[in-house]
Amino acid sequence: MRSAWRAVLVVFALALSANTHAQFVHTKGTQIVDRDGKPLLLIGPNLGNWLVFEGYMLDIDERGWSTPTGFRAGIEHALGGDEQRTAQFVRKWRESYVNAETLRQIKALGFNSVRVPFSHHLFWDGKALTDEGFQYFDRIIKYCRDLGMYVQFDMHTAPGYQNPGHHSDNPNEQVRESVRFWADWNNVELAAKIWGHIAKRYANEPTIWSWDLINEPVTRNEQEKARLEESYRVMGAAIRAVDKNHILSIQGDWWGSDFSPLNQKWDEQLVFHMHHYPKQGVKEPHDTLPGGLGDRLRKAQKVDVPLWLGEFGENTPEVLRDMTDWAKRNSIGYAPWSFKRIETDRALWSIRPTPGYHTVIDYIKSASYPQMPTGAPPANAFADLMDFADRARNGTSNVTFVPSFAEAVKP
Repeated sequence: MRSAWRAVLVVFALALSANTHAQFVHTKGTQIVDRDGKPLLLIGPNLGNWLVFEGYMLDIDERGWSTPTGFRAGIEHALGGDEQRTAQFVRKWRESYVNAETLRQIKALGFNSVRVPFSHHLFWDGKALTDEGFQYFDRIIKYCRDLGMYVQFDMHTAPGYQNPGHHSDNPNEQVRESVRFWADWNNVELAAKIWGHIAKRYANEPTIWSWDLINEPVTRNEQEKARLEESYRVMGAAIRAVDKNHILSIQGDWWGSDFSPLNQKWDEQLVFHMHHYPKQGVKEPHDTLPGGLGDRLRKAQKVDVPLWLGEFGENTPEVLRDMTDWAKRNSIGYAPWSFKRIETDRALWSIRPTPGYHTVIDYIKSASYPQMPTGAPPANAFADLMDFADRARNGTSNVTFVPSFAEAVKP
């Protein structure tokens, strides 16, 4: 009798576990499915330049200044070294750049998800874990929950720089040797610790569809390339210790394009995640191009995991439409880069900078990072920056919709 009861309890526990898991977006073979097990095509823009400053999106593309740390350092110097006012500007920017109205407009365009790049510095002060980033995560989760949308969180800047790009906060842009993420395994373990910290708080939040472990890895050599999957497993284990519900999103090597190091389905809730930026104005033979989208799709199918296109953009409407058509033909969700930036036709919205903002940026650009500008900072820098941040809100006259981009990437 006791043995029979134990068997009943085991079955009940397994059923309860399965039912709990079914409340979340999950994978079924090569498909991403919703809580009812129906195929779910996740399509929505990247919220780039919100929690990770990217200088080129802010009219300051010069090397060094374009990194998140460099941009913030330049702003602080223009504010006379005032850390408090710098923090006020950052908060104002984040409150204005993405808010409830932004998400309502994204939803109205037919999108059902957003991807949120973030910096590991939001949860690590150099000595200990912090909760700074939770205020922004909580906010975007609420916006998405209220609208019936989903969100993916992407560690865009990882400890030690996971690639030689400005967006990983690497000041040595395009220098492959500067990538230190795998050179010191402590960086991998720190990233895992941060992911555990985040996942523990949101383990039971169904609005989140996945954790994107690191953005666009670029290993330095074959030895590091061979350890890419191992590093994902370390981060995944830290998440699974506290969160059994959410999908783990892992990207290929070489800016998310090389899937050769990804060979096993080591977690039941795994998605292969690719980025693809075609040459300017060039439509590609996606299904037959060696190493291209077709090859990556076939690799994901072989491993029996879904494929997702997490970034593409910065191109002509014709090329972007070609990309979205390929993705939809193959039932692959996608996230165009990006949703908003200064003076562009390659985002959903374009921001017209204010004269005061231009004055501040011109002052910063008068020196080469890490050297700071000499001479007196602009007299009205703080007021001008706060005004610019306020006008970067969707709905102001400084933010205009870009129909050609929206048409090219529409669901």
